[in-house]
Amino acid sequence: MFYKKITALQAEYTNTEVIMGSSLVFFIIFWTTKAFSFLAHGNTLLERVIHFIIRYLPKPTFVIKNQGGIFLVDAYDDSMTICSGYFEKELRPWLALPTSRDLFIDIGANRGIYSILACTQYGYAKALAFEPNQEVATVLKENLTLNELAEKVTIHTVALGEKMGEAPFTVDPLHKGGGRIEDTHRNIDTSSTVSVATLDSILDPEEKTAVSFIKIDTEGYEIAVLKGMKNTLSHMQKGSVLMIESTEAAMIETFLTRFQFKHSTTNKHDHLFIKHA
Repeated sequence: MFYKKITALQAEYTNTEVIMGSSLVFFIIFWTTKAFSFLAHGNTLLERVIHFIIRYLPKPTFVIKNQGGIFLVDAYDDSMTICSGYFEKELRPWLALPTSRDLFIDIGANRGIYSILACTQYGYAKALAFEPNQEVATVLKENLTLNELAEKVTIHTVALGEKMGEAPFTVDPLHKGGGRIEDTHRNIDTSSTVSVATLDSILDPEEKTAVSFIKIDTEGYEIAVLKGMKNTLSHMQKGSVLMIESTEAAMIETFLTRFQFKHSTTNKHDHLFIKHA
């Protein structure tokens, strides 16, 4: 498994063109970032040490081009490999499944790779991207501009949940796009408060019937997100699709049954649901 991962990363690096910044510096930081992520995973003490180290390291930015599109990426942030051609490559064909491709909803948009793929490679007419981390949303906006999608993708800098309000939000410096809402602060270096809205409160009636695909990746907050979009789920067309990353697949499947969504397939923690009526 480890060898397979390294091979995929090597292929990705080889197929990445650095169009802004030093290619040599990118090479060094690309592999250093992956090493930091590997070492920090599951080791609280080492994670704290690495967070301390990267706080004081120079952090150049790069613009890269690969099979997914053009991306602005930060040093010592896992976005360097998330914005890559191999990232979740096996899931991308799911974007082709809806019977119509009108509106793509990207909940937990991160740097926008799914919004960009949906609009540039899978023919969606427009997209809404939800990213509550202001720092990441700034990069998301730049990535949409780089891919000439500023007019097709609208960014909402709010978190989605079950009800309107505010919530504590934590961010791992090694994975800024993986920020999460939670009631207790874990071993992280950054915490703040974000505004929370429901998808039902944001979409107008026409948009609810136009939704073709919703991707949800909210680091454990998926059930709350779904509870805030009941009206949208009811009005989505037959053949529309939900792609949800979650460890609570059984609970989600039970919830979605009342809206005529059936589980189609699962890849690790990513689950596909299709509306059948």
